[in-house]
Amino acid sequence: MENMKLYKLVKENLKSTPKRYTFPLETIEEIEKISQKSKTGEDIYLLIQKKKSHENADSVQSLSKKYYIVSSNGEILGMIPTYVEKDNNTANIDFWIRPEHQNKGIGYISAQSVIKRIFINQDLDNSVVKLNKESQNTDIKRIELYININNPRSRTIARKLGFDCNDYDPTQFTLRKSNYLQKTQEQSEN
Repeated sequence: MENMKLYKLVKENLKSTPKRYTFPLETIEEIEKISQKSKTGEDIYLLIQKKKSHENADSVQSLSKKYYIVSSNGEILGMIPTYVEKDNNTANIDFWIRPEHQNKGIGYISAQSVIKRIFINQDLDNSVVKLNKESQNTDIKRIELYININNPRSRTIARKLGFDCNDYDPTQFTLRKSNYLQKTQEQSEN
């Protein structure tokens, strides 16, 4: 599908989208079609927002980037916000899927695509370089995800994606780059 056509469909759909999932279209820098389809056979796209730089009251610097999940008819299905803090080679992600689009595999395939962009395409690595100018080690080593104990669907998705639940904090899940690369290598050999 031509990106301009999808862009126009999204623009129209934004008018009726819940505020939590809306965004200014001019902040989108890239559109990517996810290689897998949803369980209903629908094509899914990521609209990728430009990185934003932040500094909080304690002068902690961070960069964020959001991935909006969109159907081929331009409907906003959800989003995956990410951020990385200075001096921390950990990306933090979350995934929000609109209730009417849950249980269709959209959260899983979208998160899978974003994880690949972080670990393989190094989507956030140059962000770490900007924050850690003096550091030699600037690649993302792990991704963390926090999930409420009362959200079994998201916890299941996290485990399917390869995240491990923290023994001391049952809301924290971690995916190490080395484990991800090993799993990806094993899958490609099969």
